[in-house]
Amino acid sequence: MRINPKLMSVFLLIPFMVFAQEKPVKVNVQQGDRTFIFSVKNNSDMPQEVTLKLTKSEGLKVLGKQPIIKIVPPGGEITFFRAKRLETKTNYSTSYNWKIPEKFLESQNKKNKVKLKSMMLEDGAAINEGIVVFNKEDCPRCMYSTNYLLENDIPFKMLNTVESPENSKLMWNFLRALDTT
Repeated sequence: MRINPKLMSVFLLIPFMVFAQEKPVKVNVQQGDRTFIFSVKNNSDMPQEVTLKLTKSEGLKVLGKQPIIKIVPPGGEITFFRAKRLETKTNYSTSYNWKIPEKFLESQNKKNKVKLKSMMLEDGAAINEGIVVFNKEDCPRCMYSTNYLLENDIPFKMLNTVESPENSKLMWNFLRALDTT
């Protein structure tokens, strides 16, 4: 049996597309006879500051005040709160959001600041030479990218898009040329 190479490439890309859509955090609910346990799993490799709130709780009594904010370590799972079942039928919903904790961002920035200074380009003149990261100091995606490159000893250069309007304009021109809409 011969497999169509185009079809095979689609099957090889599916896991990457699914993984790329995975959220950094996931709310899990374990149901017992009389209790519900609400926990949050961190799927990322950075700590996440998570805010979790039970927005609808028909047939449940929440133990503790809400919303609850906790820092969930990379790959970890933490119980946020428990709810007691009051009725046979229950109906509940949660709302949550997450961000990388400021203290973590600050410590990562301090740790890498010396290394990063040597990689900073003044302008886009050397843009075609190797990897270039368009950088904004408090940007979690920028930090994640630069940390990955640093930890894997991959050489790169950076262009600051905040301090230099020319670099920001260059970045947007590249994005438009790539048609990222």
